[in-house]
Parts: sequence; C-alpha cells; structure tokens
Amino acid sequence: MHNDYSTETIAQINKRFTQETGAKVKVQVQQWDGITDKTIRSLSSSRPRT
Repeated sequence: MHNDYSTETIAQINKRFTQETGAKVKVQVQQWDGITDKTIRSLSSSRPRT
C-alpha cells in the first residue's frame, strides 16, 4: 500500500523476483481506496491486473 515501501525497495523486489524465477514482474503501489474491490477482481480473473 502507499508509503509501505520506498522506490528503491520496490525496485529490489522486482529485480529479485526476476532473478529467482526468470519472470518479469512490476510491483505496483496501490491506494487503500477500493483495494478490496481491486483484490477481488484480480483474484477472480484468469489475467490478474489492477
């Protein structure tokens, strides 16, 4: 969520995930407003995204 991680930390998460899995990921910071709906939509989709 917003302000939980610094930009540098998110960059390291993305980098480490790619190193560990070979897959690219883009961790995105989300606002709390509407997070429940976003999570439910993502989890119920075959192509999760925000």
